[in-house]
Amino acid sequence: NEILSDGFIGPVSARTGIGYAAVYDFDYYCENNPDVLMAFGQDDRQGILDHFLNFGMVEERRANETFDAAVYKARYEDLRNAFGDNAKAYYEHYIEFGQFEGRIAC
Repeated sequence: NEILSDGFIGPVSARTGIGYAAVYDFDYYCENNPDVLMAFGQDDRQGILDHFLNFGMVEERRANETFDAAVYKARYEDLRNAFGDNAKAYYEHYIEFGQFEGRIAC
């Protein structure tokens, strides 16, 4: 597979091997996080993805229309009991399990 300009091989991150499409959309992230766009510029797609992975998830930033970490956390007591304040864990759970279990995330 060819690495695309947004750092993905198909729907999978070339850097981590994890598919983030369920929680991340480059255009949405840029439009809704202008501070990130200002810091990295429109052409640094990998830098913006790295920001999302390293800071955006920890800060519960919304990166697409269909996943809101704060809503996901508030909606599911079992996840709050399992993950507490580990914001990144909510994204990871949704990617691996939640979307396939039909859990509501926005």
